[in-house]
Amino acid sequence: MQGPPATELRDLAGRSPGTLSDMLFGNAAFLVGPVSALLMVPLALAVIAVLRRPRWAVFATVALAAGVGITWLVYLVLWYQAFDYSDAGRPVPSPIDAASNTAMALCAGGVLLLGATALGTITLAWRTKIRHR
Repeated sequence: MQGPPATELRDLAGRSPGTLSDMLFGNAAFLVGPVSALLMVPLALAVIAVLRRPRWAVFATVALAAGVGITWLVYLVLWYQAFDYSDAGRPVPSPIDAASNTAMALCAGGVLLLGATALGTITLAWRTKIRHR
């Protein structure tokens, strides 16, 4: 059985990706979510540790970091399952594909919230420092 032509793009489930905007959104969600989570989580936790913010800010940051970590792990497990299907030459089941996309999107959302929390913490610390001069 011969696969699709080399010039035709397909996702792990063997479907054509659709439009260019679908591909761009999926790539952006992947880069913002699972890829940047590896950098954003330690940076956000370092910002909170260095700036010594109130307990609610520490709790919010740690909770968001835990949420990002959990969704990252779920995405990684689903990605390995999808890779095993693809490596065996079988189509990836739709539930695994949908769950993987959901985990990736949740991870991306968590990373964006975590980045906003870190930027807000830095901004508040900077403004507080300027006021006390």
